[in-house]
Amino acid sequence: MTFRLRFSFSEQDRAALLSHLEVQRALQRLVRRAALPFALSQGFSPHMKLATGPALPVGVASLKEYAEVELDRFVKPAEALARLQHAAPPLLPVLDCAYVAPTEPSLDSWFNRQACEFTTCAKQEELRQHFESVCAGPELEVVRKGKVKRYLPSEFVVGPVVLTGEAERTTARFVLRMKSTGSLRADLFAAALLRPFKITPYEAGLCRVDLYHEED
Repeated sequence: MTFRLRFSFSEQDRAALLSHLEVQRALQRLVRRAALPFALSQGFSPHMKLATGPALPVGVASLKEYAEVELDRFVKPAEALARLQHAAPPLLPVLDCAYVAPTEPSLDSWFNRQACEFTTCAKQEELRQHFESVCAGPELEVVRKGKVKRYLPSEFVVGPVVLTGEAERTTARFVLRMKSTGSLRADLFAAALLRPFKITPYEAGLCRVDLYHEED
């Protein structure tokens, strides 16, 4: 019998420059340093049973990401959290942890919404108008492994943009739908929003602020 321990962590500052694979490797080292009794897979090359949520684009920070590790022995949540937080590197602080039922869906399949935000010097009304234009506009293109993929923004954007701030410092928050068949990357969408203002998503501090599940 194994136990699914789910924990949350953040990726801030230089941690945003790590690839998804590098984050997974760092989390594996974290679990080992925390001396948690992790379970191993079967086969010729046993490995730690650790899974993460939807990949975060390189250069994008996050306030809260999620990972799960299977343990072959029960450890009290408070003790597991203390061990993880003590062993966590400064760039990947652990925020919380809890056990989930064996029947719960995987992290990658459960999350279908992501909320992101960035801060720019663009005026709110100009940014709002351009947001509506991008959402109603043509497909956005991205090249991956030599292949061109196209995404229609209207199929992924959920609701209007939320703008806050004063004068020439505006924070824009938007929500994107994530699909099992493929998702519009937050950095690609943010780049389209910021193109008229000649600012990159990374200069604007693009950050994923929330991951959650919402029924269609």
